[in-house]
Amino acid sequence: MSAQNSGNLPKMIKDYPIIQRIGKGGMGAVYLAKHPTLKRDVILKSLLIRNKESQERFLHEAGVMMDFRHENIAQVFDHFKEGKSTYIAMEYVKGRDLNFIIKEREKIYGKGNIPVPLALFILYQTALGLHHAHKKKVIHRDIKPHNILLSTYGEVKLVDFGIAAKTDRESNLTKPGTVIGTPAYMSPEQFGASKDITIQTDIYSLGVVFYEMITGVRPFKNEYSSEVIASIINGKYTPVKKIVKNVPPTVIKILKKTFNPNKNKRYKTLLPLIKTLNAFFISYNVFEIKDAIKKLVGFDKNLLDSQFIRRYEAKKKASYRAAFFCAAGILLAVLIGSFLYTNRFYEWFARASYGKVNLVFDKKNMDPDNIYITIDSRKFKANFKSERYSKIFYLKKGEHKFTVSSGSYINSKYMYIYPLNAHTSEKNANNEQLCDIPIANLWHQDVTVYFRFWDSINPKQFLFLFDNYTQMKIDEVKREEDNLKIRIKGQYIRLKDFIYQERKTYKRAPFYSGYTYNFKVDDFKRGNIKYLNKEFALDFELEERSVVTHITLTQTPAVIEVYSPKQNLQIFLNNSSKGLVLEKDNYVFKKYSNVASNKIDKNSYSIKIPVPPGNYTFKVTAKGPEKKLVLASGDDVKIKVIKENAKYKY
Repeated sequence: MSAQNSGNLPKMIKDYPIIQRIGKGGMGAVYLAKHPTLKRDVILKSLLIRNKESQERFLHEAGVMMDFRHENIAQVFDHFKEGKSTYIAMEYVKGRDLNFIIKEREKIYGKGNIPVPLALFILYQTALGLHHAHKKKVIHRDIKPHNILLSTYGEVKLVDFGIAAKTDRESNLTKPGTVIGTPAYMSPEQFGASKDITIQTDIYSLGVVFYEMITGVRPFKNEYSSEVIASIINGKYTPVKKIVKNVPPTVIKILKKTFNPNKNKRYKTLLPLIKTLNAFFISYNVFEIKDAIKKLVGFDKNLLDSQFIRRYEAKKKASYRAAFFCAAGILLAVLIGSFLYTNRFYEWFARASYGKVNLVFDKKNMDPDNIYITIDSRKFKANFKSERYSKIFYLKKGEHKFTVSSGSYINSKYMYIYPLNAHTSEKNANNEQLCDIPIANLWHQDVTVYFRFWDSINPKQFLFLFDNYTQMKIDEVKREEDNLKIRIKGQYIRLKDFIYQERKTYKRAPFYSGYTYNFKVDDFKRGNIKYLNKEFALDFELEERSVVTHITLTQTPAVIEVYSPKQNLQIFLNNSSKGLVLEKDNYVFKKYSNVASNKIDKNSYSIKIPVPPGNYTFKVTAKGPEKKLVLASGDDVKIKVIKENAKYKY
């Protein structure tokens, strides 16, 4: 994107120094800024407050994305209101969106399709980010090339959760009967009932994006027409094989399990797809892949000559040759397989050029699911059968680099490998050299924790913040933070006292990686509004050094207790038959008539409706008389409803 530096460019927005304006429209602007504490470039998206729905969607996107911490999802750091605008501060991804790349390639080369191995990698990385969102019970609902960013560093990032839906909530900003999404990428069920939308909806849209990457064209027109909708529902589009020649079987299989109008024939989750693609890419060098992505983003004419593409083509040709030889003679294939899988080839025919090395190391306290071995440039996952890893490798004679890594931990060792026919004291009785890589225990490190507390029913209502570095002097800590506590030895104490004690008295950090800490917000109040007590836990991974956590607090409700001769009473508050009602420490949007009633006697029922504090007008039926209520947190208002001459009285 090109910068738009105009004379009225603000120097600062809140605490963010502005570098340049990237774009501007009727609804707001996008700025490149510097984060005040992280000291890194970020994107500031602004929304001029025009209408309630736009603002809700804008804040909804921020709220959803703040829960994500994944390398394939653009991170949101903060959201706030400044002047007449609402802002989201999010990760700056320097690069292009996938839609731009496809369209630009069509202009330059006449075809917009992306080389198959790169399309598979972009699909793989997007699926990883999307699967993380699905595990958080979030459905994106608008997967399309515009929302997939490719960076100049070779990264793939998923963005724009503005119309995302939480699978565990009744209300997701979409009214019943509303069709929402981008038509060319929408699944058949998105044109029907919203209750049918599941994570398989995102899987279908991801399949459409994959089809477009492979072919360079959309399978459907991007319009809400009966013809397009019928084609989507019936799965009528041009098969990939009619557009692209020699399509690999893996591509066809993935399209059948993603881009399928029959929901029952799609993947149930993205996990099988991720496993398939992981197996495909495990033998490739990730740095070579990212270098190819960089060339793709930069429209480098030498893309097809990149190391990754050449290696892929070589493997493909090798697989064709292998198939030919297999068809030519089963016996020959068996003999070749015997040599390859028993290492007889090296022992019998390559003794002068290959050596034998036994790589060993201890697992210690590294994460067993995240331990990788790199020999020179070849990287693969370590599979443990015991606490000590041991595996034989046959390598060309000469110096080789052996590396063991897990997260941020890395240790390497160089070793000269002697050929099998060489006699040296560095070999054992089995004619192998021992490469023992020492592994240190991963130590618990100091962790910086940033707490951000928000109102659960009013996302723009910021309550208070706390972090364990700047809040060290007790007299400088805000009054609200007296309510934030930590559990130590079974008892809760004030968090700021704990931090002061750890840093000033014992000269040590308050939080360490590899531990779980339990916290509690107790008796918090803002103005006339009280909040329910909340307990939560934070589990810090060994590699984590800085954690930003966003916690929502729930307003203590006021209770409207209605006594009535009728069980199913039509209750209206503020002229609406439905609104926010507290259920299990969270407010949900539901009809007041659906709140459970209790039978007092034969002709009497009571209904307790816990609602957020505020001003209300109460009435029974849409045309009943009104009663004004001013409710504070903890209030319990009793209303007796009497029906006389077909009219209600309170």
